[in-house]
Amino acid sequence: MSPDPMSPEPRHRDARNHPATGATPPCIHVVGLGLEGPKSLPPEGRAAIERAQILIGAERHLSHVPTHTAERWPLGNLNTL
Repeated sequence: MSPDPMSPEPRHRDARNHPATGATPPCIHVVGLGLEGPKSLPPEGRAAIERAQILIGAERHLSHVPTHTAERWPLGNLNTL
């Protein structure tokens, strides 16, 4: 069985910290919000949003987490690309 990608545990022995520098590797989580926002997400999805350092999404999605302190990168209308 493959490991849960939302699990906070590392998948490999040294995946949490770089063996030479001790740095934590960057990680990207893609979380899809429905019309109800974060309350409709499973706990793992809400936890990923809570830990986020950068939130990327449409203004409608970002408005669901107005007090989050992460940097925000609002997306414009992707239909115009």
